[in-house]
Amino acid sequence: MLLYGIVKKFTPHGCTKILLFAIANGTYYGGGMNVNPNGSIDDGYIDAILITPVPRFKFPFLFWKFVSGKYLDLPYVKAYRCKKVKIHSDESLPVNGDGDIIATTPVQFSVSDHGILVFC
Repeated sequence: MLLYGIVKKFTPHGCTKILLFAIANGTYYGGGMNVNPNGSIDDGYIDAILITPVPRFKFPFLFWKFVSGKYLDLPYVKAYRCKKVKIHSDESLPVNGDGDIIATTPVQFSVSDHGILVFC
């Protein structure tokens, strides 16, 4: 799941603008982008990656870090391990899942303890 645009994250200290908010269970998406380098499909958690706006002049230099999964140490990035994620916004925002708009906010994601085993 990918939510992008300017969203406000409410914190105990007020609100913060968000550039991108990704919910991931695995490690890769979007043709090989390592969006969640610490992800695991069998650890019982989903990972929430929050990126605050990056100054435009820095973006070209930092984009490769996002693609390669070496961005978690940047001051613009926060990563959370969660059992459940709820997203609310003042206005309805599109939620992108696997390249398609799958919902609009508000939305909720959670991990099931009773998943299925798939053989490939």
